[in-house]
Amino acid sequence: MKYTYMVCLDGSEASHKAYSWAEAEALQDQSRETELILLNIVSKTKLDFMDVYYKERKELAVKGVESFSKDLENLKIPHQSLVVETHKDPRHAIIEYAEKYRVDMVLIGYEDKSTLKKLVDGHNVADFVLKHCACPVLIFKDLSQLKHIHQENQKSLHRSG
Repeated sequence: MKYTYMVCLDGSEASHKAYSWAEAEALQDQSRETELILLNIVSKTKLDFMDVYYKERKELAVKGVESFSKDLENLKIPHQSLVVETHKDPRHAIIEYAEKYRVDMVLIGYEDKSTLKKLVDGHNVADFVLKHCACPVLIFKDLSQLKHIHQENQKSLHRSG
C-alpha cells in the first residue's frame, strides 16, 4: 500500500528528527511504495528588495533539501523535493501542499515559543498545522530546548527559595 509522508523542513533539530523518522519508516517498506515529500517554505516579504537575508535563507533551504534528497536517492526511497518561495503564511502553505499532494501524514518539528514571540509572529506553526490539517500530523520536539527550559526553571526556584 502506498503511503506518503510530507516532512516539513526548516533547519531545526526537530525537523531533522522528523526527517529521520520518515526515512526509517520508508526503509522498513520493502516494496518501496512509501514516498517522502520534503518541503521547505521560504517566506518572502512584501518588500523583497529590503529583505537582506532572503537570499541566504533560500540558499540554506535548497542546500538542506538537496542533502536529504541525495540520502534518499542513495537509499532508493521515492521522494519529491520542494523549496517553496511564497508571500503566504508558512502555516497556510503547509496545509495547501498537504492537500495538493494528498499526503497521508504531515511530519513537523515543534519550537516552543516564548510568550513575546507568540505575540510578535503568532501561534506556533506546528500548533496551527495540527489544528487545521485534514490528515494526521506527527510533531517532533527538540528536547535540548526542554532541557534548557528545565535548567532555567530550576535556577529560578533556587533563587527564590
